Amino acid sequence: TGDDEGMVRLWDTQLCHPESAELARSKKLPLLPLGCVSHWNIHTDYISDLVLDDKGTTMLVSSGDCTLSACNLLRLGGYETNSTDEKDNTLPKHVLGRTADQDDELLSIAILKRGKKVVVGTQLGILNCYSWNSWSDLNHRFPGHPHSIDALLKIDEDTMLTGSSD
Repeated sequence: TGDDEGMVRLWDTQLCHPESAELARSKKLPLLPLGCVSHWNIHTDYISDLVLDDKGTTMLVSSGDCTLSACNLLRLGGYETNSTDEKDNTLPKHVLGRTADQDDELLSIAILKRGKKVVVGTQLGILNCYSWNSWSDLNHRFPGHPHSIDALLKIDEDTMLTGSSD
């Protein structure tokens, strides 16, 4: 789940009942909401969409802070950094990449072309396209809707439907 402050949480539904609280306390697990198994906060505004790749190992997260992030779910747990670059040392190790500020709220995500392309709908009605693992570099922008693109639905690897507030 994503919240209004940019926090992403992963849940284990088997741990979302009162008996699990006692188990968590007995194992001295960190104080997280009941059932939450991991969390991170790399965005500064609301989380608008969460999408998993076909393998279920990478989660893409779009946010009202005008950025998109890619997180490797197999690396969760540590907060070592990816980079030795002093400007980029705030990203946890499981974050594979994050786009620069796009000056437009990112609202919806679809993965196309057998995982090679990511399309993101924006508040201004533009589709942003990225190549997988090239998060800092926007490939294409397709204007078209006069208002926000709130939903994207993948039909096949080459086709998607867009849902807009227009």
